[in-house]
Amino acid sequence: ENLLPNSGFDVWSNSTLVNAQSGAAPVTSGANSALTNNLLTNGGFDSATSSWSATNSSIASASGGQTGNCLEITRSSGSAQYAQQGTITVVAGKLYQLGVYVKSGTSGDEAYLLRVWDGSAYIVGETGTSSGSWVLVTHVFEATTAAATIELWKNSASAGTMLFDTITLYEVIPG
Repeated sequence: ENLLPNSGFDVWSNSTLVNAQSGAAPVTSGANSALTNNLLTNGGFDSATSSWSATNSSIASASGGQTGNCLEITRSSGSAQYAQQGTITVVAGKLYQLGVYVKSGTSGDEAYLLRVWDGSAYIVGETGTSSGSWVLVTHVFEATTAAATIELWKNSASAGTMLFDTITLYEVIPG
């Protein structure tokens, strides 16, 4: 019999997303300028895809985002296409929350995958199916190294696009 509440969970129920130095709560929706304390660069895709690179795809800043513009991933080859932002400084042993809005593009509802790469292995692999509405997907993970790469996958061989917006990475302060 397990007598410990929350055992098996990486995060306590009263954990918070705050800036470790200032104590300020992060903004998790809006344009780049609103996304304070975000560890990612250009998570709002206001007018460009700077700081992001593409594999098996092309990426663009497109209108119609959850707020303003969004990241549009267009398949060019392969069975999976993704955009990534690498070498994000994290601290091994600390908890982080990755959040992103996902929406179907021209290829319709299909599989997506959110991944965090620590340089030798994937430490997060959140999967789902996109829909015609913006849906916020979040995942809390423990960093295993001092750097991480964030990957957003259109995880199918279907031609067309998938949309991502307001991508954030924040440290979680355990309660």
